[in-house]
Amino acid sequence: MRKLRPHHGKRSWLLGAMLASALFGCAGRRDLHEASLPPLPSPALQQLPALAVEPCPGKERARVHASFTLALPGTVAPEHAPLPLTEAERHVFGNCYEPLVRITCDGDLEPALAKDWRAYDGARTWVFRLRDDARFWDGTPLGAVHVIEAWRRAEALCRLHAEPSPFIRFDPRGVALEVRGPRELAVHLAAPGGDLPWLLAHPALAVTGDLGPDGWLTGSGPFQPAPPAGEADWILVPVASHPAAASAPPVALLLGDRRDPREHLDLGADAVLTKQRAVVEYYTGLGRHRVEPLPWDRTYYLVTPSEETGADALDRRRWATGWDRLELAREVVTEAAEPAAFFGLEPQLAPCPVLPPPVQVLAPPSLGDHGVLASRDTDLILWPQSDPEAGRLAERLAALAARPLRPGPDRPGLGPLTPPVPPQPGVAPEAVAVPAADLAAHIQAARAGAFILPWPQRWPLPCDDLARMLSLADWLLAAGLSPGPDIRAVPPGATAARPVEDSEPPQALAVARRLERSQAVQPLLRTRAYLIRSPGLAGLQCSYDGTLRFWTAGWLVEPPPQHK
Repeated sequence: MRKLRPHHGKRSWLLGAMLASALFGCAGRRDLHEASLPPLPSPALQQLPALAVEPCPGKERARVHASFTLALPGTVAPEHAPLPLTEAERHVFGNCYEPLVRITCDGDLEPALAKDWRAYDGARTWVFRLRDDARFWDGTPLGAVHVIEAWRRAEALCRLHAEPSPFIRFDPRGVALEVRGPRELAVHLAAPGGDLPWLLAHPALAVTGDLGPDGWLTGSGPFQPAPPAGEADWILVPVASHPAAASAPPVALLLGDRRDPREHLDLGADAVLTKQRAVVEYYTGLGRHRVEPLPWDRTYYLVTPSEETGADALDRRRWATGWDRLELAREVVTEAAEPAAFFGLEPQLAPCPVLPPPVQVLAPPSLGDHGVLASRDTDLILWPQSDPEAGRLAERLAALAARPLRPGPDRPGLGPLTPPVPPQPGVAPEAVAVPAADLAAHIQAARAGAFILPWPQRWPLPCDDLARMLSLADWLLAAGLSPGPDIRAVPPGATAARPVEDSEPPQALAVARRLERSQAVQPLLRTRAYLIRSPGLAGLQCSYDGTLRFWTAGWLVEPPPQHK
């Protein structure tokens, strides 16, 4: 099989290798044999930089493949598959359902359902060949038609949960997808897309089949769920026909947030996944377990409506100033966190080949009786009620927003460590929880003075991340892409150093800086999970977004009898 991993070179993003603007839409059918000879191999994709400063986990090779018990935070609802909404679902779905490709923790692209792929027509057409042994859990052969059906369901699933659509390059309901054989799928793009394979690692694009009698959609991944046994909430058993699960052990899962993670380890769990900073510090100091950081997987943004929405400039300054990221990371949230930036690695200097899709108009839900303190919507900061850390951030920012601003049009508020003072008359900021699925609609309608937006790691490329963020609301799109000296327009009285075309795509860094300077979107914190495991348990690798790969795990030595 052709080697699919990208070459290892200087740590840089893929943006320099992108070929041209890829507009939202679809392309008609093409004859590959007439218009595309000779076929082009996949473009030389550079390696993504490692998404964790520390070495990726799972470097020790397991020698004995026997079962182990893992405790995960959160619950698992099979009807959410394959799009995870909780931490536990992220790891369970990631092992039960397969996308066409995967991205490792080290930033390597590797095959999953697709065994290889090629680009034609200057990367306007991509052909993916599925593995010959690809099958659903029940033994049904998995073909190209199943991929198309699953992607169409994924689009509806993303709409249901207000997840920004992963289909920014092509429409899965149109002629952009073509079945060219039982196990061969063609994706037609309207414009060149040299990085398309990387975008297909989105968890929502994992392929699912029919609903099984146990309430789970059938999958093709290395594991499938089995009824719970003993103390376990779920048992994941390896699928014998899957090549990655040939020697994988069963995994017993303990789920939920009712019990302290330390209790799980005391009661016999072999590993626990946690984001709680106190738990990480406890086991780091104890020294009896291995404590390994996983890649950063979630960023929290502060979103404040622009003046185009009617927001008052003084209100926007009150929410957007007076806080310190480091203080929020150390004193407010309980998870392992650090101050965030739009791009925590290298600056993104190349043009973005992706323009946001049209904003999907959402019906603004009612806030109802949103509180007793706030007298106007601009006194509110909204946060998704399913995310406690977002609530802690919202409460602190509401307290800081109550402090009067210093005199002067350009003066920020008082510092975050200044003792609280009585709020200014008529101002009573309040943090209000809303259903997570309604947050995007509230942002679109600018129904509050500020929002805490949790943004999970879905894509490895910043241009796609920004495109999906801008597609949340028209006013965000305008804030990020309106012409200006930091985008593409020449300031009055200046001369362009080179010709500037109106069609030239903006740079990711310029878009991000414009959002930040206008205070429309500001990154606050990013968080990650830690794997705390028995020293004898080895080989638990992870993907670029921190999802654990159970099929690589095992033991360094023969485990106790109860694990066999």
